[in-house]
Amino acid sequence: MSLTSAARGQYLQLGDVRGEAESLMYASGACTLSARSEAALAFAEEVRAIAERTGDQWIRGFALGALVGQSDEAQNYARTAEYAQEQLQLTISFGLPMIQCVAHANLAGALWNLWRVDEALVHFRACIALKEATALVYGAAGENEFALFLGELGDLEASLAMFERGESVASRIGRSAHLLEIANDRAHVCWQHGAIEEMRAAVAEAAKLVGELARSRSACAHAVNRARLLRCDGRFDEATALLLAAAADYGRVHRPLDAIVATEELAETQLAAGRIEEALATLEQSRKLIAQLEDPSAQLNPVAHHWIAHRIHRAAGNQARASLALSEARGAYDRRRDAISDASLRGCFEAMPLHRAVLEAAP
Repeated sequence: MSLTSAARGQYLQLGDVRGEAESLMYASGACTLSARSEAALAFAEEVRAIAERTGDQWIRGFALGALVGQSDEAQNYARTAEYAQEQLQLTISFGLPMIQCVAHANLAGALWNLWRVDEALVHFRACIALKEATALVYGAAGENEFALFLGELGDLEASLAMFERGESVASRIGRSAHLLEIANDRAHVCWQHGAIEEMRAAVAEAAKLVGELARSRSACAHAVNRARLLRCDGRFDEATALLLAAAADYGRVHRPLDAIVATEELAETQLAAGRIEEALATLEQSRKLIAQLEDPSAQLNPVAHHWIAHRIHRAAGNQARASLALSEARGAYDRRRDAISDASLRGCFEAMPLHRAVLEAAP
């Protein structure tokens, strides 16, 4: 970052505050590209400090955008929600619908991942309503995130409809990266709902788009979905290879929650292949990854985590551990269900295959 330091020094000598802020934003972006998320956050915080010192709200807006993006990329959703709330208030004061949409979507995504369901729904709906009212077409991130959230809530029909809407937006503006994310996320939702043939179609669509984004997190998500299908087909060695690579790549780009998901999919594959000792070792690896999280409660799906632990311990003949894991799975399910105020969505959530299996399992 010596060039950045030199540039910043020049701007300081000239008294050019915006130039100094831009040099720091450049440094933050460079750190992002090299997967140095903490350094990127530190530079963005410096930009925000300049904004606070000078009262320049546009500089503050750029800093908050970077802070939200970096925190979300690192999957620190409590921090993302804090920055996104501040971003939303600022964008409302600007009166610009497009950046208000972005801020609503950012906040909704963070709240969803914290499983603050009712609040997330408010902001997702605000994002979509604002886009409709102003005929905005800036990207499909809001629609895609909302679709994925609806799938997590169990409303498959509404989720697929929102994916179609996002796909239409991404196609119109030529965003292949968004189209890949939509295909990956649609495949994931179909997997959650046991719609395997629909999942195969989504994975095939993602395969057409993933080439130019090799080793990105979207490529990792595609690999995880492919591995799930390979496991369904009994091709355990191929699934294992994909999941090992995906877990390593997620670690490389500092996506800790996704790395945990890939690791637990590996344990699931080893269980399906009858490799119980390997599955136990992989489950322990997952537990260690969870312990390293800043907030260990912020798992993407704690019900799934405890359910795979129950099944592996049961297969290993450890009834005490299996019963404990099942109890934890049911507790996580209860907490997530009780966070859904909408009775219709709660019914959808209760009917998901994973949740039925957890509730029907013998203790």
